[in-house]
Amino acid sequence: MSPVLVTGATGFMGRHLVSRLLADGRAVRVLERRPSDAFDGLAVERVTGDVTQPETLAAACAGAESVFNLAGVLSYDAKDEARLQAVNVDGLQSLLSAARQAGSGRVVQVSSVAAVGYTDDPARPQNEDSAFPEGAWRNRYARTKRLGEQVVERAVAEGQDVVMVCPGFLLGPGDDGPTVDPDRFLGADHPAFPGHWASPPRSWEGTPEQELLAGETRERVQDAIDMLPASQRAVISLRDVEGWSSQEVCDLLAISEGNQRVLLHRARAKVREALEEYLDGRAA
Repeated sequence: MSPVLVTGATGFMGRHLVSRLLADGRAVRVLERRPSDAFDGLAVERVTGDVTQPETLAAACAGAESVFNLAGVLSYDAKDEARLQAVNVDGLQSLLSAARQAGSGRVVQVSSVAAVGYTDDPARPQNEDSAFPEGAWRNRYARTKRLGEQVVERAVAEGQDVVMVCPGFLLGPGDDGPTVDPDRFLGADHPAFPGHWASPPRSWEGTPEQELLAGETRERVQDAIDMLPASQRAVISLRDVEGWSSQEVCDLLAISEGNQRVLLHRARAKVREALEEYLDGRAA
């Protein structure tokens, strides 16, 4: 049985896709940048390589009946611009070329709703036929996903069998992000402080010991923010550190209000979890 090649297989969507393919009785080959335990115990063929290393892709595509490309970089940071281009655009081009040369069948390119762009009018949602908003070109991630779709469109025009899917936010089993008891926060309908702590932390100002604890805690919060994925880090830094409004953040990052809310919720949950672990450790 010819295998199905899956890139980006160790990610959240990739793990679910591999499980589904195996359950359907398909032979699966995964492209791994480095050894991983994600598929230990599963009947999965592993090939070491990277979409940014074209010389590794011929072996990955050889004999594959189809290809699912889930490899991608999500970031809004300027420091990641080169990698965004290398993976989301150039890497896609290299993979399509390798699949075509190997005679692989259909390639499924997993793009993003970011490649469709956002709308300023909720009553007129974007679709595949909508013009890409001018402001969205300033969003590094959205720009590279859109350029990736243009790579696919050229390949299709040249006769290659490629289809694209544009998922939004991914939620489901295996999403092990931290959560916090919602009863500890004021409801979204609170007239003054929606979403804030129901019982705010007490001030630590006063004694030298309290000031030391306050300084250490601020360091832990900053460490937690620094460890966040780039998109979450950007949103929480602008909203909770710089004090920007939701609309200002959406305009700067060229993301939707819903996108901003999810990123902020996940970022806050992770920071709160890190803070609680630190404070619980001190109390123990």
